[in-house]
Amino acid sequence: MYFFVADLSGNSVAGRDAEHLWAMRPEQGEKIWVTNLAGDVVRAKIRFVQKKQRGVVWTRLRTEKRENTTKNILIQAKPDRAYLEKLVEILPHAGVEILYIVDTDLSEKKQPVNLERLDRILIRACEQAEVAYLPRIEIVLGKEQVHDLIQKLRPTVLDIITTEKKPIIKKGSEKKAEKPVANIVLVGPEGGWSDTEKTWFDEQDLVRHSLGAVVFPAWLAGFGYFQQVQSCASNCIDTHLL
Repeated sequence: MYFFVADLSGNSVAGRDAEHLWAMRPEQGEKIWVTNLAGDVVRAKIRFVQKKQRGVVWTRLRTEKRENTTKNILIQAKPDRAYLEKLVEILPHAGVEILYIVDTDLSEKKQPVNLERLDRILIRACEQAEVAYLPRIEIVLGKEQVHDLIQKLRPTVLDIITTEKKPIIKKGSEKKAEKPVANIVLVGPEGGWSDTEKTWFDEQDLVRHSLGAVVFPAWLAGFGYFQQVQSCASNCIDTHLL
């Protein structure tokens, strides 16, 4: 497990910044990994524990710079608060670099997005997943702004399965991806896409993709898509588009 420390220039952390590390009951002499979630990772040995300050002081053993392999971009129709928090928890496992939370015709409208809370959840998820880079979360409101984003990024649109299918990757291709490829996907809300939105996607000539017969909950669908594309890139197997 990693522990987040915003400033790695020193050798200690205390108070609120040390909450997660303190909750793990650190002991003198224990070795830990500390990261600023900007690619820097420190292997450290706890020198002593400050009980009054609820802090930890360590000795730096070595510093490493990790490569950023998070290349996926997820554009997600805003779900309700509980589902959004679940989604944020799995972002590090899905290799997501940027999460755009957007308005759609059938997305959640009432509950505001608490970015501060989402950032705390995301930091904890990165620590547990041992990811050295923090994904970015951006909120895009208004149909015009959402359309501008989609036209700029031209994502694959997730949709329900139909009988018409075409391969996303040609079978028998000899070329395999050596590094994670930038993938951009647009995921709708639990209610799906409206007819107006589907017509607009077609007008923009966007690719619509099905994950198959299994219907994923909206907050998990993006993760399923990235796993499927990664499998295709690694094994040259068929997947299907609408």
